[in-house]
Amino acid sequence: MLPVLLTNFHRLHDITVEILESSGGTFIVKGAWFTNLDLMITRDPGNVHHITSTNFGIYPKGMGWKNRLDIFGNTLFNSDFDDANSFPVSFHETLLSNAISNACKAILDRHILPDSFWKLQKWLGIGKEGKLGDVWTTVDNVLAEQVSLKRKEMSNRMEDEDVDFNALGLHLIGHELLRTVSASNNVIRDNMSGLMFSSQDTTSTVLSWSFWLLLKHPVVEKRIQEIQQYFPQNVEMKWLAFGAKELNKLVYLPAALCETLRLLPPVPFEIRTHVKNDTLPNGRRINQGKNILICTHAMGRMTSVWGDDCHELQPERWITHGGGIKHEWPHKFFAFNAGPRICLGKEIAFTLMKMIASGFIHNYHIQVVENNPLNP
Repeated sequence: MLPVLLTNFHRLHDITVEILESSGGTFIVKGAWFTNLDLMITRDPGNVHHITSTNFGIYPKGMGWKNRLDIFGNTLFNSDFDDANSFPVSFHETLLSNAISNACKAILDRHILPDSFWKLQKWLGIGKEGKLGDVWTTVDNVLAEQVSLKRKEMSNRMEDEDVDFNALGLHLIGHELLRTVSASNNVIRDNMSGLMFSSQDTTSTVLSWSFWLLLKHPVVEKRIQEIQQYFPQNVEMKWLAFGAKELNKLVYLPAALCETLRLLPPVPFEIRTHVKNDTLPNGRRINQGKNILICTHAMGRMTSVWGDDCHELQPERWITHGGGIKHEWPHKFFAFNAGPRICLGKEIAFTLMKMIASGFIHNYHIQVVENNPLNP
């Protein structure tokens, strides 16, 4: 099975869907002894519910995950909820974006290469691991500056004066009000870096694929012009950013965004390592320490769950008979994870996507560059 995946690495998501389709929704990958590729891959909603909710406690991310993603520190992104510290920030542009990109490349290698290989690179300070030192420095410097500025702003404000809202301010205020956990720089740094990494490309990826899918489906693009119905074009509204009140009137746009998330989720895989022997709902026996890969990309393409048209863009599947948005079971629509790890920023992300998408569609007509190959 591993050779098939490696020879089709350029179309990894598609080949995974095909294998899962032919294997009943779950299959085993047996990697070489020196790799990190010995795992089970599943898209079965019953298994996903079992792993992420019913038996959440025995399916942690584990120390292997924390070691590979040490850039996140003890943030919620790495936490198995032994320590309940969380909360979120904004960031500098090019320098930080490059740092995050380098970190993600190194993290990908850590999931594929033997632990001894990347740890040796880290010790020698070479390759992608060598660049992580600069990543740590960049992230720490940016966050230290932002925390210092926000603390200064909060200390200088009048008692009844409002402070500009952002996630960092909310985090600091929360610690100030609760007074249960010391708002140490390390805790704040870990949680802010977790938010930066988790939001860096996810929202923009969904929006990019949404625009591409709309332009490839003229009927859907025409129906999404409901935006013009609610917000007719005029000089005063041309560059207006629509607020929550206006966005709540929209139905077809959020349905189209849900459909994009189903077909092309920004996080196509989730990994778990369980701590004791278990049997999944589909009858498969799992031994302690086994890695399980939940294939989000393949879950959105199951005929048994989404119907025979599961590979097609159909925003209507998200609209109820009453004309509202249909809310699907999170273990079926896994784009935002499920159980205790369900995405805390789901509603914020959706509001942000609706604001940006509605603004673009209201003011522009986007075209796709011809003969430009695109792959998930």
